[in-house]
Amino acid sequence: MEMRDMEKSLTLRSYWLRFWSLVTGLGMAVASYLTIDHFFRANFPETIFTGSFCDISSFFNCDSSAYSSIAHFQGVPLGYWGLVLGILVMLGAVLPSPRFEKMNKFLSLPNALGVLTLFFYSVFHLKSLCLLCSGYYVFSLLNFYLFWKYGIESEPRGLFGFIKDLALG
Repeated sequence: MEMRDMEKSLTLRSYWLRFWSLVTGLGMAVASYLTIDHFFRANFPETIFTGSFCDISSFFNCDSSAYSSIAHFQGVPLGYWGLVLGILVMLGAVLPSPRFEKMNKFLSLPNALGVLTLFFYSVFHLKSLCLLCSGYYVFSLLNFYLFWKYGIESEPRGLFGFIKDLALG
C-alpha cells in the first residue's frame, strides 16, 4: 500500500469513518431491499386486498414510483442495482483495500447523479415521493459525500490509466 493511499482514505485510515461507510452501505442495501419488495407487492399482488406500504397522501406514495415506466430497466427493478451498490459499499468497509475504495468512490458519483435524477423525476413528473426511495436517496448522497470528502485521491490519467488501474490496481 502506498503512503498516499493512507493520507486520505475513507476505509483505510479511521475506524470511525469506516463505521460510517458501513452504515451508509447498510442503509442503501436495506432501503433497496424494501423498494424491491414493494415493487413486487405493488405490481404482482397476491390478493386484491394488499395495500400500499406507504400510501400516506397523494404526494407521499410509493405506488406511483412502483408503477412508473422507469421503475425497472429491462424488467429488472432499479432496487437491485442499489442493493448491489449497497453491498459493495458494505464489503469495502468490512474488507478495506485501496482498489476497493477507489472503485466504490468511482461508483458513488454516477449513483449520486442517478439518485438526484430519480428524485427530480419523482417530484416534478410523477408529483409524488416514495419514502422508501427517499431513504435510499439520503444514504446514497451521504455515501457520496463521505467518498468525496475522505476517499482516496485518484490520479487523473485518461482512459488508458483508468483501464490500467481497474485491471492492475
